[in-house]
Amino acid sequence: MLARAVSSRLEMPVESLSRIGLFVAIAIGQFASNALARTAAESLFLSNAGAKGLPIYLILVGIVAVPFSGALARVIDRMPKANLYRISLLISVGACLAMRALVPLGATVVWFAVLIGVVLMEILLSLQFWVLITE
Repeated sequence: MLARAVSSRLEMPVESLSRIGLFVAIAIGQFASNALARTAAESLFLSNAGAKGLPIYLILVGIVAVPFSGALARVIDRMPKANLYRISLLISVGACLAMRALVPLGATVVWFAVLIGVVLMEILLSLQFWVLITE
């Protein structure tokens, strides 16, 4: 009943409204998880590597993220979307497991890798979300 009232008010079919609701739910879940992951990674980085590592991190994240984004944009355009989502899921799970395995080492390099890895996964998820929206 509410869906019909909203769809008539917005002058769109109920099917489109449910699809928009799904996109909003995906967006909320994705951006909330990105915020939590980034907050946790930054807290771990600051408590272990210290504030003196931030300038180096900012340089490294630029050096790594820009080519990663460019390469990802080229792959996204050429790959079937279903395969893209499967492969990126495997890559994300592998990256999470690898970062988790590095944590017990406790070296400063590990905290750089964890924070940069979270940023790269955030880029991956954001690009995929906007590709999903445009289809």
